[in-house]
Amino acid sequence: MARDSTVYDAIVVALQGTNAFTAVDFGEPGGAGPASSDWLTFVSVNHVSADEIDVCTPIKIDRRVQYRIEIAVREEDPATRTKELDRLCNVARSVLNGVSLGGLTFPAFTLLRRDTTARPKHPEDVRTLTGEFLYEIDGYGGHDATA
Repeated sequence: MARDSTVYDAIVVALQGTNAFTAVDFGEPGGAGPASSDWLTFVSVNHVSADEIDVCTPIKIDRRVQYRIEIAVREEDPATRTKELDRLCNVARSVLNGVSLGGLTFPAFTLLRRDTTARPKHPEDVRTLTGEFLYEIDGYGGHDATA
């Protein structure tokens, strides 16, 4: 049985394993994670949406989930901040794209597809990567509802 939280845990572990970020957590930069003065680079992982499609015989459900990763960089020099954001986005892509997250997702459908940058608030910039993953659920009653 599978659920989104298993995949989100794998995303956090993969990003932490790069040792490229001061902190990786669920929630907003400067919010649920460490106080903003405690980090230079912070990543937050958040659910955006999900769709389920029944694939027929035998009954299988493909669950496609969109999520976002916000990467925040705190640095006085704007050029250095921009270059570091670019580098860190590539670090995230290199560990998340085309892999099976948590042993559940289909690698061909695991991809960070889009990125946007928020208006800078000196000395911090935030870039949001929007990604998606897909995994299969066995039957209509196959959702993992265990505690």
